Amino acid sequence: MTDRISPNLASAHLQVSQEGAPQVEPYEMPLLYPAILIILYCLGLYWGEGYKYENGEFGFTNSNPLMIHFYFKWLKLWDVEKNSLVFRLTLNEFFRKEENNIKLFWINFLGIKKEQFSKTTFIKTSLKKASLKNILKYKGILRVKVRKGTLLRNKILGAIEHISSI
Repeated sequence: MTDRISPNLASAHLQVSQEGAPQVEPYEMPLLYPAILIILYCLGLYWGEGYKYENGEFGFTNSNPLMIHFYFKWLKLWDVEKNSLVFRLTLNEFFRKEENNIKLFWINFLGIKKEQFSKTTFIKTSLKKASLKNILKYKGILRVKVRKGTLLRNKILGAIEHISSI
């Protein structure tokens, strides 16, 4: 197959220059089975970050916007629509006054509706992230839950169990 992912979307490999400094050089990755790759990557991602509790909820929590966006691509492969998602934001108490701005970031970044958010959870922590210098970078922790996702959750957990036995 001659189709390729453009270098700016593909991964990069690391090379060491003559001076010994690492350099990242983009390369083209064959576009063989992109859906299968996304499914496999996200199975690993869900294995580490997804809900595996006995309550049957199908969800994922992370603070990295790009990770959440990638998770959205995976959900799309399972025919999960954005309007079937519920979001909960967890913020450090230090950023309480920024709640609306942070929610607006997620709404715009993910193309979702404000009505899909449940009440924000505020936590008190002494993390170094809780400072004015991080106010533009801090986006909180976003919980993404699929409504009526128990059947899909069971499929995903079954696939993870299969992978773990290999």
